[in-house]
Amino acid sequence: MIGMRHEKTNDLSFQNEHDGSVAHKTNKKTLLIALSTLALAACNGGGGGSSGGDTPSPTPTPPAPVVVQALSVTQNVVPSLNKVGSHQVWYMVVNNPNDFTVNVSHSTDSIRSEQTNFRFDPANTTMPINPSKFAMQYDGGVSGVTTDCLSLFNQSSSNALGAHQSCAFKLEAQWAGNTSGKTNFNFKMAYQLQYDNSLYIESIGCVANSNTTCLSGNQNLQYNILNMSKIANDLKGNVADGNNENLNMLSIDGTTYWDVNTNSSGVASVYSLNYNASTNTYNKVLTNTYNGSQFTTGSGGFAVISTNGQNFYQKYYNQDGVMTSVQSTNNDLGWAYGLDGNIYGGGSNTGSTNLYKLNQANNTIASLVDGTNQAIRGASANGNLLTTSRTGAQTTSCYNASNSYSKSTMNMSGLTSSYQIPKVQPNGYFVMASNTTDYYNLYNQQQTVSASYLMDIDNCVLSKTTYMANFGDALSYDSLTTQFGIARGENANLNRYIESATNFSNGLNGGN
Repeated sequence: MIGMRHEKTNDLSFQNEHDGSVAHKTNKKTLLIALSTLALAACNGGGGGSSGGDTPSPTPTPPAPVVVQALSVTQNVVPSLNKVGSHQVWYMVVNNPNDFTVNVSHSTDSIRSEQTNFRFDPANTTMPINPSKFAMQYDGGVSGVTTDCLSLFNQSSSNALGAHQSCAFKLEAQWAGNTSGKTNFNFKMAYQLQYDNSLYIESIGCVANSNTTCLSGNQNLQYNILNMSKIANDLKGNVADGNNENLNMLSIDGTTYWDVNTNSSGVASVYSLNYNASTNTYNKVLTNTYNGSQFTTGSGGFAVISTNGQNFYQKYYNQDGVMTSVQSTNNDLGWAYGLDGNIYGGGSNTGSTNLYKLNQANNTIASLVDGTNQAIRGASANGNLLTTSRTGAQTTSCYNASNSYSKSTMNMSGLTSSYQIPKVQPNGYFVMASNTTDYYNLYNQQQTVSASYLMDIDNCVLSKTTYMANFGDALSYDSLTTQFGIARGENANLNRYIESATNFSNGLNGGN
């Protein structure tokens, strides 16, 4: 039986070879191998296999973390405040160097209040000024930059600075007394950025935590400022005009100093001054002392001195005694010094009438024009008169000497005068006034900025472009003669310092 099965098997195999069944079976095997090979290739990503078996898939590489760069903060010019009372407009350009938009945030968190907004970040407490304190609306003054940083950074929403976008601040640096010994200062701006729900801060006071990263940018912001070193505490007071008060005075030519002792004895000591501009030094030599009635009698106070300081004028007295012509007016004339070298008088009380000119050679007066209720404040080099009214809103007026002293009201140029009595210096009369329309601080709030603006008597206008920056709440200078000026120091420093007249600003932008 067994042999018969074997034969049948052989017969069957033989038979299949002849009818094509064997070839069909072989093709099926080949197809299975090919499909298996394709499946293996698919599992191995199409790569070649190895004798060790299947190759595992590589682990995906996570994306690199985003690095937020600090803002690029530059300036178009370095402000130079190398004149007493000077000011200079400059532009600060802020650029976002990142490839994505960042937001300058306005957090209401009181802990971060000092880091909110874009603000001055002093390197120490001895810097005499904040050169970015006064900001104005941007006017396109930097080529290629059209966006106003002031508007962009200080709005409560949509304060986004796009990738590689720039904006600019228009700023004004204003002089303040510098006695630090330095003339060149570096400073930075502090700000807070927000990106992807994280905070990025550039500030000296920045403290990093899980949600805050401290940035360090290359802000090489600078300004230059005059250093004052020669103390002159024995020189103080106004130049030429005492505003009808018992004030110390310097002659406008810088050669004479009147030191008025306001105690009951009524003493005035007169000194000659010798100033050396090359060494910025001086000495005082006592030349005269006045006591008694010719100095103390009258209610007008110690009013004015002559150009060279050799004579004083008070009510109807001068150093020679009573001026009879003046006394006959029965009026305290409230003397004022004119930049033409003349002495002028007007009624110091309501009800007064004329404005007068004094003949210093013979102590007589001549009536110039009806000046009812007008207080004389000065005269230009052309002899035009400046007055303020003693009634109503104290209007400031000018009288044109070349046109029969015709009167006009001074154009205040949108400025508000803080007081009506101007300070005299060789290039004009300056009065404290406030600008309430043009200046904004870096928190985008309107603020009042006071300065000493030129009273242009010849054109009867308060100049909006010619002014001396103030130091604190006081004038930046005590006095300015043709030779030298006296200025005050920084912060709580009450010392007075002497500087050559060439180191005082002319009041124009840039201060030269």
